[in-house]
Amino acid sequence: MNGQLSAPDRSKFDEQKALVKRARRDAYHWAFRAVLLAAISGLALRYGWIIFGILFAALALMAVGLVRSMRRRAAQLEAQLKLLEAQE
Repeated sequence: MNGQLSAPDRSKFDEQKALVKRARRDAYHWAFRAVLLAAISGLALRYGWIIFGILFAALALMAVGLVRSMRRRAAQLEAQLKLLEAQE
């Protein structure tokens, strides 16, 4: 390459950077939701609402899995973008 990306390529590159940023932001929001779900689960279990406590605990665990997946994917995308940026 000549060291510069063409305008369409630069646009796609910037879109990918925006996607990484959005994935990290969404992961942060889901982490906050997971904490809230865990707190609700704890309160439900404390006050004897066993079914709701278990349900919200399961939802909290699923949210944690989603957060990990989103962060991992964002890190992979960011690594790929750094490689592309180094090639220009």
